[in-house]
Amino acid sequence: MKKQISAIIIDVGGVLYHPDTSPRKKWVERLGISERELAEIVFNNAVTNKAKIGDATPDEIWQEVQNVLNLLPYEVDQLKVDMWKGHWDIDLLNLLRQYKGKYKLATMSDAWPDARENIKEYVNYDLFDVILFSAEEGLTKPASRFYEMAAMKMDVSPKECIFIDDNIDNVRGAVAIGMKGIQYVDGDQIKKEIMNVLT
Repeated sequence: MKKQISAIIIDVGGVLYHPDTSPRKKWVERLGISERELAEIVFNNAVTNKAKIGDATPDEIWQEVQNVLNLLPYEVDQLKVDMWKGHWDIDLLNLLRQYKGKYKLATMSDAWPDARENIKEYVNYDLFDVILFSAEEGLTKPASRFYEMAAMKMDVSPKECIFIDDNIDNVRGAVAIGMKGIQYVDGDQIKKEIMNVLT
């Protein structure tokens, strides 16, 4: 007998939105660092980690990146554009739309303070019942309170939720409080797994 599911919680970056890393290659060659190192410098530096809980601004992040990489202001502006290039999984968003009204839908993302404004075309209350960004809540995954908050705002119990994320530690955090966790591997896989759980 399948577990009774009444809500779907889904991550944004790496699940609904996929970065295009090809524009980063010119920076990797130019700076003499690996693509992984570049991503760490931008997305996992001390200022970025503060921004994820609302304690720093995007401008402060990019100032830190500029200092670390010794870039000129116009170069930082170019790097911003290249680091954020990517595409939305329209098929997955459309699948979620099919479940709208039948299940409660939430998205939960470790994100910078400007995330809500930047992605409002795709992540909005036309589709989602609950939208949680770490910078607004002062919490990041895999803090159990973050998952509990998502369930509480949808007025469901954790055991009624599917949680989807590309990061296995975040999936484990959801499972630890009783949610059904699914790790995102690719679009086809996740669509099949969602449908398998719900049918």
